[in-house]
Amino acid sequence: MKVVFASVLLCCSLAVYAEPENPQINNQPADTDALDFMLAAGITVGGEDLRTTSGGEVSVSSGGMIYLAAGGVYHVSPNFDVQAAFGYHIDQVKAEDGTASFKRTFIELLPFYVMDGGNRLGIGFTQVMSPKYTDPLDSTRNRTFDNANGMVIEYDWSLAKNSSGFMKDSYIGFRYVNLSYETVYGIELPDRGYTNSVDGSYIGLLIQGNF
Repeated sequence: MKVVFASVLLCCSLAVYAEPENPQINNQPADTDALDFMLAAGITVGGEDLRTTSGGEVSVSSGGMIYLAAGGVYHVSPNFDVQAAFGYHIDQVKAEDGTASFKRTFIELLPFYVMDGGNRLGIGFTQVMSPKYTDPLDSTRNRTFDNANGMVIEYDWSLAKNSSGFMKDSYIGFRYVNLSYETVYGIELPDRGYTNSVDGSYIGLLIQGNF
């Protein structure tokens, strides 16, 4: 009887010992890093036209067009991320006499609520720095704007979560940014169609990877 009892006790002990302490769901590896590096790129549209080609086919807008960003993502908890990024935003149109462009840099801070499937929703803040429009075809159109602050709303669809590859997380994101630019010194030039305030709001489609 003692032998049987001892055998049962040993089997139970081995079963408890063999059970994993932190079982993984869907065989996904756990993300043990609190801080990830991120890269993002995308296309944006919106704002006001600052320059349009003679045929009207192509324009430079205050909300376009190429968006590039790099920064970090801090995983506060499984359902909460904080993302900080620095980036470059440009729209331009090329002509035989030169390239007209609207260039600016920015910093962003976005807290995200992370859903169970990995999708996430963020509402945060952006500051656009040194926004400037240059026009080699007509230097009188050149404009420098004050730094601008705006609100960012972004929804990201998860493509991969806690991947075992080099890129741990990846997303396709849709964002809306609300902001406006004010010309430096408040110069108003109504004869050229300029006003002090220019709408810089835009929508964008982005792709992002966390490493």
